[in-house]
Amino acid sequence: METTRPRGQNDIGMVAWLFTMHTPEARHGRQMILISNDITFKAGSFGTKEDALFLRASAYARQRGLPRIYRSGETIE
Repeated sequence: METTRPRGQNDIGMVAWLFTMHTPEARHGRQMILISNDITFKAGSFGTKEDALFLRASAYARQRGLPRIYRSGETIE
């Protein structure tokens, strides 16, 4: 489910984005899914809620033929 909330208000340690990337090869844009641990929430631990988000975001990408990127480690801004 798409959600908008202020920084620091996540209730799980993972986030996922659907975004459109414009490149020379995809001038009109290419949608992608980016999944990342949110290290500001319990050090980005990976529990059952995080697993469910990862599964749903991955399934969303597969169903639509979108690239999926998983990034772990540092904060993405």
